[in-house]
Parts: sequence; structure tokens; C-alpha cells
Amino acid sequence: MDTPVDKSFSNGMVQVIINPAAGSGSTGESWPGAIVALREAGLRSAYVLTEAPGHATALARQAGLDGYDAVIAMGGDGTANEVANGLLQVTSPPPLALLQTGTGCDLSRLLGLPVSLMAQAQLIARGETQRVDVGYCRYTNAELVSKERAFLLLAGAGFTSAVIERSLGMKRWVGGSAYFVAALLELFRAQAIPSQLTMDGTAEQVAIVETMVLNAPWVGSGMFAGPGANAQDGLLEALLVLGVSRWRLLNVVLRVYRGSHIDQPGVRYGTTKRVAVEPEAPMPVSVDGEVVGQTPAEFWLAPGALTVVAGGVRSG
Repeated sequence: MDTPVDKSFSNGMVQVIINPAAGSGSTGESWPGAIVALREAGLRSAYVLTEAPGHATALARQAGLDGYDAVIAMGGDGTANEVANGLLQVTSPPPLALLQTGTGCDLSRLLGLPVSLMAQAQLIARGETQRVDVGYCRYTNAELVSKERAFLLLAGAGFTSAVIERSLGMKRWVGGSAYFVAALLELFRAQAIPSQLTMDGTAEQVAIVETMVLNAPWVGSGMFAGPGANAQDGLLEALLVLGVSRWRLLNVVLRVYRGSHIDQPGVRYGTTKRVAVEPEAPMPVSVDGEVVGQTPAEFWLAPGALTVVAGGVRSG
């Protein structure tokens, strides 16, 4: 595990990329106060507001090329994912820092971030950074073209991705509970699909309901889905749900908040470096809480690929 590296950003310039739609729109009201908090913490900052999905990735890439000392993603986990993907397109990217204002904020748990924006700004100003692993997912987009995207928390195919898609329209009304409510509703449509599963070069034929690949212990607004996950160990955690009844799947969903789901019938859980899934019928594929395409999909890890500002990287 890396030890914190002290590198105060107070003598340089940071770029703040703000998603005003994050937190069901609340970030659009809170961002001016965050800029003031950064200034009061001793940071010189430039800021820009995103205008559409994917805009944060382009802005982050440019910020990395422009030589900023750090790039701050203000929004939720999805905003952080977009910014990370932009930074990872740069040969020597600056550190990623977070002002978390979304509904999930699982990255806050992973990186030991304080709750208030002022405290988060002060943490950024101290410049304590650590290296973390980055996951990658190759999937098929709507035009049936193979694409790649990095993830910090998780990626997957099947049930979870269908739940994410359903939950997005519910966040405004039920907040952080949207994922759980969507999971209960999606149970009625869940089905196991015959698939070729390849893990670390070993292939087998199985009927899969869900393939979840985790780089962090907490996902989906606090679910303890990856009890063994460690974003600094050079490994992914693979959570597979095979052909189970809806009642058994419900049991897994209910247990996932406590992390007691991994020993249930029909569940496989363990470490891996590379996973590929090729189902007979397409499954939706998601990356860090966003549905990006469909199967076939492949997941792998780039150890220590990104520097982040963190109070301390937490493992499961």
C-alpha cells in the first residue's frame, strides 16, 4: 500500500470541473460556495461547468495537457469517472481530487473524504496523494462498435446494469435509495443467460444473472458488495450470480448491504485480474453507475494508474 505523499497545491493552480446536474441538481446551487471554500483553503483555482454527458472527460484531458497541478471533479461518482477518463488520456496526468456532491458518493467512502465541502477543500489544499488501481472495461456500444472505458469503483454486465438504468430516473425522488428500490423492481425481469465466462484465461459455460467486477468495497450508495476489495492491491474482485430463483436473488440483494451475500448459493466471489463474458443474448454493461453499452464485455486492471487526493484509501 502506498503511503501519503505531501504535495501542497497552494503554490500552483487547480482546475475545477463542475457538473451542475449532480446531486439531483443541487450542485448547480452549491458550486459557488465550493469555489470560495477552495480560495479560503489557500488554493488558486479556475473552474468550468459541464454542459452535457462526456463533456467532463474532454475538459479533464485538456486540463491535464495544460499543466494544472490538480484537477478537481465536483459532482458525484459519475462526474469523477468522466474526469478520471480524461486524465488517463494524458501521459503524465495531474492528481484527481474530489468535491463530492452526488447522491451516491461511494468514492468518498473509498478515499476517506470528509463530509463538508469546506473540509474537502482543506484536504485538497494539503495535497496528500496516493496511487490507486484503475479498472478498464471493453464493451459494445449502440452502434455495435467496441469501446473502452476506465472505472474507479465497479463495472459489470447483467442484473446490476439493468438496475442502474432503472434507478437513474428515480434518484430525484428517492435519492440514495434509488438503487435499492430499482433492484426490487428489476427482480421480476431478471433471468440467467447461457454465457461463456473466461477468468484469467480459463473459460467455462455457465448461466449468468450478474457479472460484477469491483475495484472498491462500496458501490450503489453504500452497498458492501466487495468485502475483499482493495483499490491498491493490483487485483479486482469478481462477483458472479449464476442461475438462481428470484427469491434467492432477492436474498442476495438484501444481504449485499452487510457484505454477507458472498457465501450464498449461486454466488461466486473471488479475486481476478481479467474477466470476459459473452452471453448468448445481449446484457447491458455499466461502468461506475452509468450504462455504457452491452456485451460481449471484458474487464481488467491497471495497477496504480491514477494519483488521487485522499484522506486514506480504505479497503474492504
